[in-house]
Amino acid sequence: MGHRIELGEIEVNVNMIEEISTSCAVYDKEKGKIVLYYIGELEPDKLVRILKDKLPRYMIPNKTEKLEQMPLTANGKIDRVFLMKKAQETRLGYNGYKTSFKSVAMLGSNIFLRSMDKAESLQHSLDSRGYNGEIPMYKPQNRSDD
Repeated sequence: MGHRIELGEIEVNVNMIEEISTSCAVYDKEKGKIVLYYIGELEPDKLVRILKDKLPRYMIPNKTEKLEQMPLTANGKIDRVFLMKKAQETRLGYNGYKTSFKSVAMLGSNIFLRSMDKAESLQHSLDSRGYNGEIPMYKPQNRSDD
């Protein structure tokens, strides 16, 4: 059974904290993650600890980012479209180093395993043809100019 995530409820609870002046929660549909942007004095980890006492577990933001200034539209409202794009652009940054390192490590291991498979296949092929492991050397023939 899925849970209904109320971004407005997250924002209300964050904005009720004295050290927070404003907040905006967005949902990254592609990754299924809640991202919270806020302006305030609290550090992100402390804010999350406070929210764990106020919100259900499934509504705790997966990423919390402190901003110096909240982006606003021409009408003076919080620019949610901009923040959603920011969340999508910084998706790698959320777990960036680990994700990038993990991706590179997996790619490297796949290349290594494939090259090992090819090497074993080549070895099997050479063995079946009677190759004894010696490297053939080119021996120039003496030409006698008669």
